[in-house]
Amino acid sequence: MINKFIIISFFVLYSLVSQASIEAYPTITDKFGSQIIFESPMSEEDTIKVFQIKNKDKKLIFEVPFLAQRPEIAFAFFEELENKENYLILSQKIQPTYNKTGIPYVGDYFLNYVFRLSNDIYVFDKNISDFLGNGGDIYDIEYIENGNSSNPKVIYIYPYKSESSIKTELNGSLFKGWKNKKITKGIVIRKTLLQDVPNYVQSEKRYLINNDRFELNGISGGWLNVTYKNMKNGKITGWILCKDTSICSSK
Repeated sequence: MINKFIIISFFVLYSLVSQASIEAYPTITDKFGSQIIFESPMSEEDTIKVFQIKNKDKKLIFEVPFLAQRPEIAFAFFEELENKENYLILSQKIQPTYNKTGIPYVGDYFLNYVFRLSNDIYVFDKNISDFLGNGGDIYDIEYIENGNSSNPKVIYIYPYKSESSIKTELNGSLFKGWKNKKITKGIVIRKTLLQDVPNYVQSEKRYLINNDRFELNGISGGWLNVTYKNMKNGKITGWILCKDTSICSSK
């Protein structure tokens, strides 16, 4: 009898351990009863498979990609916006190195993915995913190149690296104005670098200055894609920090 109890206990324990080991992130459940489960990669170079389970039906809705290192989920949550649309937001984090990227990131780099509930299924929303964008905090490269890496200065802070920061943004005036297409132009309020990509690259030499006016093409990760009309060179397009413009100064 004792041996039978030991064997049963072993299999129960083994089942619990096995179940825990295949989860890349704890299962979350929305208010409608749908479960989102995250299955761990089968190998170091595999993806995290994200499934939605509703009424015993299991559907693959996304695969968190392998990006030169084993994928890892930073956080995942549900959010209902004021228009009563329901969303699933999940964030992937990686640890990029200066040697590979040429950018001295401070720890983690975040990639945010948004899914809108449509006909009871969470569907990838590229527009809102692009709005949140990707990024990480960045050290001043001069500190790194000069060998002063013990206490380097942080020169850029990526705004969406926590659940609370994303919730605040998705319920804020910038997102609402962008989503309703009410923001179309703005004014630079301080000298700001004009980047080729929505990221802080200190080697970039182009910039806009106070009172330069621009047309807005898009938003990603706290950056604005803008078109500026230069009297000498005509139209110039690039990315500038939203906080350096009238669009974000009143947030």
